[in-house]
Amino acid sequence: MQGATLSPLLYNLYTSQILDYVNIPQVKILQFADDLLLYSENQSLNIAVNSINTALNKLQTYYRIFLKLEISSEKSSVLVFSKDPFAHTVNISYNNDKIPIVNHHKFLGVVVDDKLKFDKHIQYICQNAMKSINVMRSLAGTFWGSDPKTLNMLYKSIVRSHFDYSSLAYMNVNSTLLRKLDVIQNIGLRVISGAMRTTPINSMEVENCIPPLCLRCLQLAERFCLKELANENSVILDRVSYPVEITQSIEASSISTNTLISGLLPEIPTIMSYIKNLTNNNDLLYKLEKHVEFVWVPSHSGITGNEVVDEATRRDHDDDLTDSFKVPFTDYYMQIKIHLKRRWKEYWNYNTEILNKGQWYSEIQRDLPMIPWYNSFKYNNRKFITCINRLHVGHCCVPAHLKRKKIILDDNCTYCSKENADIKHVLFECEMFNIQRLLLASVISDVAEENSLSVPRRPRDLLSYRAFFLPVFKFISNTVEQI
Repeated sequence: MQGATLSPLLYNLYTSQILDYVNIPQVKILQFADDLLLYSENQSLNIAVNSINTALNKLQTYYRIFLKLEISSEKSSVLVFSKDPFAHTVNISYNNDKIPIVNHHKFLGVVVDDKLKFDKHIQYICQNAMKSINVMRSLAGTFWGSDPKTLNMLYKSIVRSHFDYSSLAYMNVNSTLLRKLDVIQNIGLRVISGAMRTTPINSMEVENCIPPLCLRCLQLAERFCLKELANENSVILDRVSYPVEITQSIEASSISTNTLISGLLPEIPTIMSYIKNLTNNNDLLYKLEKHVEFVWVPSHSGITGNEVVDEATRRDHDDDLTDSFKVPFTDYYMQIKIHLKRRWKEYWNYNTEILNKGQWYSEIQRDLPMIPWYNSFKYNNRKFITCINRLHVGHCCVPAHLKRKKIILDDNCTYCSKENADIKHVLFECEMFNIQRLLLASVISDVAEENSLSVPRRPRDLLSYRAFFLPVFKFISNTVEQI
């Protein structure tokens, strides 16, 4: 049954009595199908080692006698978390075979190292994510291939999913390691939008409606904490200490824009406190100071079963069932999403106003869009979308920009030889395109009149409304061909 959907469940049922046989108080077991992990926590390394060896002896008896299975000691490994310099000399054996000691090990797709730096895990994520990036590259180039809408969904499915998995484990590691993941996301954004390498990252994120990874990790952590707070049998809450009384806004003190910019994410206890405060202060239906009356509309009269239900409903409708039927925790997901957008807006404003990144684009796209503009555009030609995206962010193959980035030596126009040949020059000034520009002006005037818009006088005004995108693209195609 290799690869069958029911295989993990059936194996778990087959080994469900493992805790009855391996019942060492100092040893805990984590298991998913045939992935088995035994661990012990103790101040004394010798006590922990003895506990593990005792548990392994009982495990061998259980597997060999009762389950008729064998565990390979060669495929097993020992990982010791200790500051003791002799920690790597411990002797842990199974079936009289010493289990090798390693400095990192992968369990359920997470590479854990003995220093808990997670550098090996970040490297493992990067390798898998880059393989998926190469799949995207094979589907589209700058001006050819799959449309950005499909690539956007593909990125979230096969690339960002590597970042999302186990993000709670590595979200507080060294910011230098986390930047490696940011670099891969930036490559994915360029593949999606066809943007140049010089394009500001914050502009590409907003253009494709893909938030920075720091905000994505924070959102996933908040959803996890919300789920645990709603679970009455959670084993996580017993291990997490957080203040019960919250006197100030956790949002303002610990999850600020400055900390996100610097790559420092809050720890789980802080996020847990914030979510608890959010859920306690949120206005729920049964906390509103309003009288809500539900009216029962009878139907199917004369049917015996329906009459019984009607009678039961009339009998119990005055009972207070608040404790039995509470608002599900998933209803707060929208609140977390709203907070994500607000933080992203603050992050965006900080980059554009303080760090001066993406200023051109910020004048065109003043608010964060809900979905990328190309998702709802009927004309989904790859060359067209790449052209508009590049004009949006202000990083194009025009001489002024290429000289500013030290790609070419001068900024003279290729067609009329005038200096400072920027986007404005191509669209409004170059004398070689006067005939095409008259046609563009005529179309723009008609479109503006149809949509009750003013005729744009600047490139940024021209790129602020979707109705002008297609005429601009046709002008570019008939003049410089691509930009």
